[in-house]
Amino acid sequence: MTARSALRIGRGAARLASAGRRGLSAAAWILGLATVVAATGCQALHPLDGVPAETLADSFRTPVRSPRRPIDPSLLGQPRPSVYRLDTGDVIGVFAPALYGDGGLGSPPVVVAETTLNLIPGQGFPHQVGRDGALHLPFLGPVLVRGLTLEEARGRIVDLIRTQFEIDRAKEDPIVLLSVLKERTISVVVFRNETGPDGAVDNSVAGQGERFDAPTGEVVELPAYQNDVLHALAATGGTPSLEGDVCVTVARAGGLRLTGCGPAGGCRPAGSLAADGLAVGPIGGHSAGPAPGPTLAAPPTVDGPHVIKIPMQLLPGQAPGFCHSDVILKDGDAVYVDSRTKDVFYTGGLLGPGSFRLPRDEDLDVLEALAVVQGQRPSVGTTRALTGNSVLSRDVTAGASSLIILRERPDGTRLRIEVDLRDAVVDPRQRILIRPQDYLILQYRKGEAVLAGFERFFIEGIVQGVSTGLFFNN
Repeated sequence: MTARSALRIGRGAARLASAGRRGLSAAAWILGLATVVAATGCQALHPLDGVPAETLADSFRTPVRSPRRPIDPSLLGQPRPSVYRLDTGDVIGVFAPALYGDGGLGSPPVVVAETTLNLIPGQGFPHQVGRDGALHLPFLGPVLVRGLTLEEARGRIVDLIRTQFEIDRAKEDPIVLLSVLKERTISVVVFRNETGPDGAVDNSVAGQGERFDAPTGEVVELPAYQNDVLHALAATGGTPSLEGDVCVTVARAGGLRLTGCGPAGGCRPAGSLAADGLAVGPIGGHSAGPAPGPTLAAPPTVDGPHVIKIPMQLLPGQAPGFCHSDVILKDGDAVYVDSRTKDVFYTGGLLGPGSFRLPRDEDLDVLEALAVVQGQRPSVGTTRALTGNSVLSRDVTAGASSLIILRERPDGTRLRIEVDLRDAVVDPRQRILIRPQDYLILQYRKGEAVLAGFERFFIEGIVQGVSTGLFFNN
C-alpha cells in the first residue's frame, strides 16, 4: 500500500468517526427533547383550573391567628383566701390533755419536726381529716371540721369536750391546741403531647414530613388553693409552647365511666346502646340485658362535650368561654395539652411533595407560604427538568405563575382556588390566607410550559451534546 492510499483510508475513517459523533450528538438532542416532552409537556400542557382568587369572599383573606392575644393568666388560677379552711387530706396536730389520759395532763405538747413527709413544724398528735371531713378523736369520735378555720375547729372541740366530760360552763375552757402539720394536696395527671425543637416537621428531602413527638405525662401534687390549671401548667413546663395547641383540655375524674363487656370482649360506655339496641346495664361488671331509660353516651374522646376546653389565646372582644369553677382541679382530674399535628399545609406540583407547619400565632398568605417552602427547600426533585421555579424568583428562565389551592369544604369535597402569582404581587385580592390542611400545587400555564420546555431543550440538549462529543474525542 502506498502512502497516498493510506492517507485516503485515514481520512475516510476520520469522516466516519465525525459522522458517528454527529449522530450521537443528534441522538443526545433527541433524548433531551424526549425528556422534556415526557417530564413537562404531557402534564404541564393540561394544568388544573380553579375559582379565581379575586372573586372569593373577604373571609378568605381575613386573619384568624394574628389578632389573638394571650389570655390573662389570673383567669386560670384562684385567689388564696385570707384564712386557711380545713378539708379532707389536711393533717392536724391536736393537743388536748382531756383526750389523751391523765399521763398527758402535765406533759408539754408533742412537737413534730419537719421531715421528708413535708410536715410543717407544729404541736400535737397528728390526725388527718378523713373523706367525711371529720377528725376522729379519742372519746369524741368524728368531729366535723370541713370548711372551718383552725380557731372555729378548736371552738367546736372545746364544746364537745365540755359536753363529753360534763365540764361546767363557769370553769375555764379545757386546753385544746390545734396546728396544721401538713396541708392537703390534690393529685392531678398532666399529659403534654407537644413537639419541641426535635419534634418539628422535618422538611428536608431526606426526612420529608417526619415527626419526632415526645409526649410526657406526670402526676402532680398541687397544694390547697393552688389546685388549678395555672399551677398545673406551671409545674409541668408552663403554657403550651409554639408547637402546642392553643387550648388546654380538662377531663374530670369519673366524667365518663366504662362498664359492661361487649360482644368482642371490649367495654362500652355506661348508658351506651348494645348491638341489639338495648341499653347496657352493669350487674357484677357485665352487661345484663335491658336497662330503663336508654341514653347515648358522650363520645369517649378529648373532643367530647364532657371535657372542658380552656383557651390560652383570645381574639379581641372574645369571651373566655369558661367559668371560674372550670379551672379548679379536683383529685384525679386530667389536664391534656395536645400537639398541632393537623396544623400543616401540603405542597405538590413544581413545589415537590412535602408538608409544612403553619405558624401558631400569625397568618400566612400564598406569597409568604411560597417563600417558606422555597426557602426551606431550595432544590426540590432530582433534576431541574422535573421541577421549576415560580415567577416570584424573578429568574431569567421561564417561571410558573399558576398556584392551585385545594381547600376542604365542610362536606368533605375540595374547593379549587386559582391564584395568579404575577397579579398577587400587586393585587391583595389574590393573596389568599393559607388554612390548615390546604394543598398547594404550583404549575405552569400552557404558554409558560412551552417556553420552559423550549429553554430546557436547548440548555440540556447542548450540555448533553457537548458532553457526548468530549467523551468520544477522548
